[in-house]
Amino acid sequence: MEDGVSLSSASGSASGAGGSSSASSTAGEEVVLRINVPELKVEKCLQFHRDDLVWDVKQQALAALPKVSVPWAGAWGGEGLH
Repeated sequence: MEDGVSLSSASGSASGAGGSSSASSTAGEEVVLRINVPELKVEKCLQFHRDDLVWDVKQQALAALPKVSVPWAGAWGGEGLH
């Protein structure tokens, strides 16, 4: 996979914990978010409902990535300033 983020629609088959789906779940209601950060050797694949808010998806995606410190973080009010 190339650097970055890719999106795709999930199929109607259920995946995830237990492999079961709810009765209200139908094909096309889910989106798969694939994140690749080669510098950190991290690749994540997250699944969301199509009607989830962008803010919530962003927060969950950021929480799934490892926390790293960067030397330039202080320029934006990060922990680099002491």
